[in-house]
Amino acid sequence: MPNFEKFGIAQNGKKLSEALSNTRFNGLSGDFNVVDGKLQSSIFEIINVIGDMYSIPPIWKKLKIGVPARHADNYPEFLKVKYDNNTNKTQATGFCIDVFKAAVDILPYNLEYEFLEYAKPDGEMAGTYDELITQLYQGKYDAVVGDVTIIANRSNYVDFTMPYIESGVTMVVSTKDNRKKNAWAFLKPLTWDLWVASVGSFVLFGFVVWNLEHKINDDFRGPPSYQIGTSLWFSFSTMVYAHSKYHSSNTHRSSFYKLL
Repeated sequence: MPNFEKFGIAQNGKKLSEALSNTRFNGLSGDFNVVDGKLQSSIFEIINVIGDMYSIPPIWKKLKIGVPARHADNYPEFLKVKYDNNTNKTQATGFCIDVFKAAVDILPYNLEYEFLEYAKPDGEMAGTYDELITQLYQGKYDAVVGDVTIIANRSNYVDFTMPYIESGVTMVVSTKDNRKKNAWAFLKPLTWDLWVASVGSFVLFGFVVWNLEHKINDDFRGPPSYQIGTSLWFSFSTMVYAHSKYHSSNTHRSSFYKLL
């Protein structure tokens, strides 16, 4: 490989670079002009070729976007159009406009457009949606943004984008509550699992209290049925009110706090 470090530097290199930067002329490839050490790209001209003939298209203009004004007052979140007298421009907002602007922002180039309200001076629509499509077909508008339904006869004249809202007829009606009123309705949220868990916790707590108290407390002594009833009653009543009677077992009180 060549050793670039051994290459010398021309003494007149800087002067030559300055001379080329100050040189400008028109050549076969266009305007020769060096700016900041870089040759400016050639300027291309767009032409339309039709057979053996060609034509130069006019200067690009802003796209005229027609916007129906039917939902200006009824559904402002969907589409709202108003004319600003200060700027002499039509301002459009709403979900339809947001979808259109999001699609334009994806384009790799700058697309200039302006909204034109399809309305009468009083704010109402200037015609039907079919008439709006006809004006689009005739070239009055370059595109239309709004709640235009895609149907077969309209597709014969214009092209539609992919639908972003499903169309159809819907109704909102009040429902009738056919459920019967029941005084025990509050028990419905209590499932069998919850009942079994609750009863099991009462039995377990009563057994723990009986095991700690029956040796030193006379209230937990006697026939087996009396002891079982006293233990379960104490377990159940603890959830309702506090016992004021003194229990001699400190272990019972500490176990009671832990269970709660």
